[in-house]
Amino acid sequence: GQFEAALLQIQTLMPLFPKAIILLNLQGAVYISLNKPDAAIDVYIKALAIKPHHLDANNNLGHAYHMKGDLVSARESYKKVISINSNHFEAHYNLGLVLHKVGDLDSAIVSYQKAVEIKPNYFEAYNNMGNVFEDNDNLDLAIEAYKKALNI
Repeated sequence: GQFEAALLQIQTLMPLFPKAIILLNLQGAVYISLNKPDAAIDVYIKALAIKPHHLDANNNLGHAYHMKGDLVSARESYKKVISINSNHFEAHYNLGLVLHKVGDLDSAIVSYQKAVEIKPNYFEAYNNMGNVFEDNDNLDLAIEAYKKALNI
């Protein structure tokens, strides 16, 4: 919880290691924790300029865009992660969150299903899948998904 102190440490190290993706990714995560998505986006864009196919930086960039409310950019970031590694369960889950928010319920379900196919004990995905089924008035499938989440 000492995010300001962590940020100071990272900023001390950055001049010594200006191309260290791990530091940039950590700095972005700290900005997310401080509710500063614009700063996080800037940092992740710098990281991706160094290593465009970095999975965590792309996924975290999507999270920062999502947090900011830029769902189009968030969706594109998550899709990029999936195009690099189709087994990235978090990107499928995060994409499901965005698709649900924009009302693309069928695609959200597909994303959550892919997430649990990759990580079968991913209760968050089952829970959110239940939410989508419920929003789609498919209560039997919603209950089934919720039960899976609870069993996990």
